[in-house]
Amino acid sequence: MFQVHSRIVTQRVRKDQTEEGDSSDMNSAKRMLTDRGSAIFLLPLLSVAGIMGRMLPHQPNATPTAALALVAGAALGMRSALLLPMIVLMATDLFLGTYEPLVMVSVYACMAIPAFVGSNLIGERRKPLVIAGSAAICSGIFFIVTNFAVWASGEWYDRTFAGLVACYTAALPFFRNMLAADLLWSGVLFTGLALIESYRIEIAAHHSLRAE
Repeated sequence: MFQVHSRIVTQRVRKDQTEEGDSSDMNSAKRMLTDRGSAIFLLPLLSVAGIMGRMLPHQPNATPTAALALVAGAALGMRSALLLPMIVLMATDLFLGTYEPLVMVSVYACMAIPAFVGSNLIGERRKPLVIAGSAAICSGIFFIVTNFAVWASGEWYDRTFAGLVACYTAALPFFRNMLAADLLWSGVLFTGLALIESYRIEIAAHHSLRAE
């Protein structure tokens, strides 16, 4: 009786250790994307994608820049992800040209927000509603802040309440384009991220089995 009980306990311990090992392998595979080597590889790749997204023909405000910063925040962490929109904006503005300083500062600041949101609000919580909600929040903040800067600059609208309303009204089509692009690109990029992590988990599990 004691031997049977001992055998059962041993089997349970081994099962728990195996499950803990599998969980550790999965977590290690996911953490691979946050290490320095992955950042060195992914950051230039995502930056090139963002630059192409701004330089190639597209609808106004319909670029992948914010979505790229969002997925970079979730995959690489905030520090690395903050570099992404800055690289994309500065590189493309050299060719596209600069614009009103207050508006330009607001654009750069708002494009840093997805990196923070991806790192702190999404992280490992990569459910469709969380991703879509985060993308929509970033689009909304960009719309509110940058168009307030447009109005405040006084270059295009009178600094009156009527001018403020006119500014936001005129910007609604641009907001629609950006929201649609952010939702679409976020879905595509996070799907790609999930596939990469799934592949790395399989590789980690394969190496674990070979080690045994």
